[in-house]
Amino acid sequence: MYYYHVFTLFDITATGAIRHPKPTETNHKALLLLRNQQRNWETIQQALGMRAQIYIDSLPDIIESCNMFSKKKFKNTQAWHFRFGVETADVYGSDLNLLLADCHGIPMILGLNELAKIPQPILECRGEIINTYIHFDNQA
Repeated sequence: MYYYHVFTLFDITATGAIRHPKPTETNHKALLLLRNQQRNWETIQQALGMRAQIYIDSLPDIIESCNMFSKKKFKNTQAWHFRFGVETADVYGSDLNLLLADCHGIPMILGLNELAKIPQPILECRGEIINTYIHFDNQA
């Protein structure tokens, strides 16, 4: 297995909520938050899985003070992290260029529990303002 770490400023909490709540339901806002967190989690899994069958090694957890992003814009900010694996070497390109291109620009949902002020509701995997950082885990 070849393992990768993903760090993102988007709330990708894996809640398991797969049904959109009805507006008349009690706790509609709380249920909608759970569904939207799950939607972001599903979106990032789908993006990672476009080239290979992925194995989720760890569900997303929150890192209270993460410095994997632009120091000017997102210094010591809260982020979500998880690890996943694939069976094929270089399926994402030798320097992850294919994976970063696949993920870059994918829409995400903002306004959940993220603390960073993300300028656009899309995955930014390259460029000046990165909100999602992916790297190969060569220790695995």
